[in-house]
Amino acid sequence: MIFSNMPANCSLTPEQARKLLASNSEPLLLLDVRTPEEYAKQHLKGAVLLPLQELETRVNELPGDKPILIYCRSGRRASVAAEILQKKRPDIPNICVLDGFPIY
Repeated sequence: MIFSNMPANCSLTPEQARKLLASNSEPLLLLDVRTPEEYAKQHLKGAVLLPLQELETRVNELPGDKPILIYCRSGRRASVAAEILQKKRPDIPNICVLDGFPIY
């Protein structure tokens, strides 16, 4: 499964995300939109923390040249984050949401 071949806006199950991360040779950004406290307890290796409540004011800090896989605890905040990115950053090639955490 290659990220760029997925729909521009998609939702992945934890199992699909696990396979994607294990097989993906393309650069992608793992975006954690949980709180700093949640991130400190556990996060995916290589993930960037950008809490949902800060996303709108910091959206331009994200690169526009690679796909983004967004996650939170249940997928709810990640879905809201995806909507924000779709509106404010149409240059991002793919934005996918991980439905739930953890995936390992």
